[in-house]
Amino acid sequence: REFGLGLPERAIGIAAHDFAQALGAPEVALTRATRSEGVPTVASRWLLRLDTVLQAVGLGDALGPDEVVRRAAELIDDAEQYRPLPPAEPRPPLAARPRKLSVTQIETWLRDPYAIYARHILGLAPLHELDADPGPAELGTIIHRTLEAFVRCFPGTLPSNAYSELLRIARNQFGTLLSRPGAWAFWWPRFERIAHWLLAEERSHRPAVVESLSECEGRWTFASRGGPFTITTKADRIDRLIDGGFLLVDYKTGSVPSSSAVQAGLAPQLPLEGAILRAGGFAGVNGSATALEYWRLSGGRPAGERRPIDNADPDGLIDLVSARVKALVERFDDPNTPYLAVPSPRWAPRFSDYRHLERLAEETDE
Repeated sequence: REFGLGLPERAIGIAAHDFAQALGAPEVALTRATRSEGVPTVASRWLLRLDTVLQAVGLGDALGPDEVVRRAAELIDDAEQYRPLPPAEPRPPLAARPRKLSVTQIETWLRDPYAIYARHILGLAPLHELDADPGPAELGTIIHRTLEAFVRCFPGTLPSNAYSELLRIARNQFGTLLSRPGAWAFWWPRFERIAHWLLAEERSHRPAVVESLSECEGRWTFASRGGPFTITTKADRIDRLIDGGFLLVDYKTGSVPSSSAVQAGLAPQLPLEGAILRAGGFAGVNGSATALEYWRLSGGRPAGERRPIDNADPDGLIDLVSARVKALVERFDDPNTPYLAVPSPRWAPRFSDYRHLERLAEETDE
């Protein structure tokens, strides 16, 4: 009252008044959803009490289903003829097809070409909910930015107060998100566990490292029949090792690609970064990758884990993946090659913003 806001009781009274007025019409239809997302629902207490009153005055079937209305509703989906559509197979002209993609988009291209078509040719982008609570993707972004800033501050020897410095940088990166109860109660404790694991790992790993480079931008351009094609990246971390080689690290806050996916070339990010490094695509960094590793940073139990790609010959894996990607570009330089939706269900991406456009659940009559 002091702020001049309407009282909730008044809003309920107005709603009750409007309902009573509408109920005085010659004919009234009351409807409710009997199912929600396929699950049966229970009538509200208000409807059950109304049904009791109507039965007391001899109108027991007043709230029962109206067969005429129910049948009319069924006829909405009763088409005269069902003609299933074939799978989406867009074939845009070569001039509309992208000539530059990032290493992560190359993986999408391998697993779900239609997503590349929707994003880069149609220009479709998802609209996110306003003021939505942050999710795992936002957490991953914050952790990447935190580690980028930390490695840039301390590319060589770690300071004696490394833990407090890492937490200070993290607080700056989390920013106002720490005012949200979910972030403070769940995300921050996870990051503290990640920080403990990471610094313990760094102290044993750094003696073999000359310097660590963070968020290095690189590109590799090669010739194809449709014209030059460029692959870009922003490598999470490149460690220059004492033995003269380089270690490429990809931070993962979610799941890590399986060994079979990496060996099949369907998780090409690290091998492609190795190809970019070998081609001199990172400014100021020349050499070849002698090791490729995922660092999984979950904050769970365990808080972190180093996952080297199990391959005794990184150059061989880089050659294999590079050849596969070049063949992919050549294939899509043919205007007759369609952008199919998930050609192989076994290697389907875990998430896609365009799943509802791909109509994967539809069946086509042969």
